[in-house]
Order: sequence, then C-alpha cells, then structure tokens
Amino acid sequence: MKKLHFVILLAICVTIHAEVSSVSSKHIDDHKPHIKATGKDDTAGEIDPMKLYQRLLRKKRMEQTTALKNIAAIPEIKKQNSVVNELVASIKRVISTAKKAIIDTKFDPLQSQFPVDNEDLREHVASIIENIPFLCEFILYYPNILRKEYTKNVEFKELVNWAYKFVHDFGIYDEITLQLLNLAGQELGIIERDENYVNPYDRSRLQEKMQRDAVAEANEARDAKKKAKKAEEKQKKKEKGPKLSKKEL
Repeated sequence: MKKLHFVILLAICVTIHAEVSSVSSKHIDDHKPHIKATGKDDTAGEIDPMKLYQRLLRKKRMEQTTALKNIAAIPEIKKQNSVVNELVASIKRVISTAKKAIIDTKFDPLQSQFPVDNEDLREHVASIIENIPFLCEFILYYPNILRKEYTKNVEFKELVNWAYKFVHDFGIYDEITLQLLNLAGQELGIIERDENYVNPYDRSRLQEKMQRDAVAEANEARDAKKKAKKAEEKQKKKEKGPKLSKKEL
C-alpha cells in the first residue's frame, strides 16, 4: 500500500501546477462575463498558441481526473485523506508562488493575452489555470476536508478566492470545466449557492442516500411480505370452506 501511495503522489505531484479561480458572472457583478479565450485567428497555416494550449489543457484534465479516481480507489480512508491533504498542501504552495510572481509583474487576466514570450510568467499563469479544476475536484469529492481547511485557514481562503477570480477573468475553460468550478464555488461558499444546489460527487451524501434507499426497500419488502401472508391466510380459509356449528352437527 505504501508503494501505491507513493506512486499516486508522484504521478499527481508531477502535474501539480496550482489552484482555484473561476466565478460565474451571475454571482459576481463586478466581473466581466466569461468569454472563452481563443487567441488570434489562425492565418496562413500559423499555429494559434492559445488554441494549442487549450487542447493540451483538456488532455491534462483527463489525466487529473484519472489520478483523482485512483486516489478514491484506495481502500483505506485514512490513506486517502492523507494523500488528499498532502496534495492540497502542495497545490497551496504552488499557487502562493504563482500569485506573487503574477502580482509582481502586474499581469492583468482581464486585459492580457497568454504570456507566450515570457517563460517564467507563462509557467506561473499555467500553474494556476491547470490545477484550479484539479483542486475543485477535490473540493467536490472531499468536501469535508476542503471545507474545513477553507473555513479555518484564512491564508488558504484568501489564496483560493484570488485564484478563483483570476481564472474566471482570464477566460480559457470550456463549459464542462466551468460547471465544475461553479459547483466547487458553491460548495465552499465562494459564490452564492443556488436554491437547488446539490454536490453530485459528495460520497457521504451518496452513502446516506444509499442507506435511505436500502431502508425504504426493506420496508417495502416487509410490507409486501405482510400482504402476501394475509392473502395466503385468506386463501386457506376459502379452501377450507365454512365451518359447521355444534347445532348443525
């Protein structure tokens, strides 16, 4: 199990680039509406670096989701939680470093294009963009762990809120990723919860639902058994026919 624990950590930490940032325009009035960044139009066979990056980003998202499922498959809950805590701590460190570099260079996600010519800045921007969805998956799969960290750790909360806004302003995600971010934002309370909000990945909620369904099925089976028994007794009485009284005998 230790070997599995190490392999998973290694595989995921290689992809760790950073953290959260994306806000639905209906919740944040002082944001511009989310506009999908596509970069300049392709001309004369030139490769649009933004479009190329978006394709690479989709591939990385699939790898991250697979890694998360591998963690969820660890049979020991204590081991799972340990891996999650280590990864969240790693993501926090990466985002903190990226945030400082981005602020120092006065990079504005609302106005700036992807920094193709500045390698260091490009890495820092990419580190946030690539791992915010990853962190959001952890928020939804392990809400109790992440909600506790977000609520009690002021530094982590400020970092998440900053990164969440940053990626929304930059506007590069597809609709599926935006939905993921929206759910995670509602889960932590970064944005207002919809009236009918439900976390579809909360395993504790799913387990409770399974338990409720199991109880309901057991009750239905018990009631059906009682009805069947009553019907059987009624049928037996019919088959025996009416009994003769002592006078009739």
